[in-house]
Amino acid sequence: MIPIRAELYRMARLRATLALLPLPALAGVLWIVGARVADRLAEARRLAAGGDPAAAAPESGFGPLADGLRTGSAVLTLILLLLGALSLVREREQGTLALAHLAAGRARFVAARAVALLVFAVVAFLALGGACALVAAKMHGLRDVVEEGFVMAEASTLWMEVGRGAGATVPALVAAAWFGLAVSAAVNGPGAAVGLTLAPVLLFDALKGLFPDVAARVFVGWLPLLSGDAPIAHLTDIARGYSDVEWGEHELLHAGLVPGTWAIALLVLAATVTRRRSV
Repeated sequence: MIPIRAELYRMARLRATLALLPLPALAGVLWIVGARVADRLAEARRLAAGGDPAAAAPESGFGPLADGLRTGSAVLTLILLLLGALSLVREREQGTLALAHLAAGRARFVAARAVALLVFAVVAFLALGGACALVAAKMHGLRDVVEEGFVMAEASTLWMEVGRGAGATVPALVAAAWFGLAVSAAVNGPGAAVGLTLAPVLLFDALKGLFPDVAARVFVGWLPLLSGDAPIAHLTDIARGYSDVEWGEHELLHAGLVPGTWAIALLVLAATVTRRRSV
């Protein structure tokens, strides 16, 4: 437990951590605010052109909330990849990795770094969800989805769906961080670590539509990046109460099991490589 406490204390005191932690929440909030401003401008232009001034039913905030979560999650994914990629190479480059291994076993040291990345991912994701919920509630109101006087989705149901979609995203975020950790364990320089972490993930994410069966078995296929296959992407439609949109069969289960299995395998790989290297 001592290495884990030390890692958490170290991460909490790093300026880089404090600077990166609020970025996903900021990105999500800016998306919600920007979309609201764009809607207001479009409405003003419509009225200036002689459109019908009759007020439409106000939009429920759950749709913008889901949009903010998706945007912030993409930013958080990139941050976790970078933090994971730099988590060991800096120590190796500065010569402090060998000293750290004297204080604790190599496997325990890697596990401590992995736990620190996990805590960062969870805290940043909770901050993202809280910030987006507050702004969406303030600007739209987290109310039932109503169309033409009919309730399409109740707020209580939408809260549950937001929780399910958000929860199913966390394993993929952790897998992304631990993939960077595994790469960091195998290479020497920070440039190589960042390049070998980001390049395959972004390339696979861009091309995974060509081989969906393979993508469903790789953690990258569940990351909230460019494509719309992650649960947090589907949530943007589900949160708007669309009657023809629902979770895919076992989608949320697979979103937890596939990235979760990859995360464990990547952590074992990182520990094995670090233990066998001469530092």
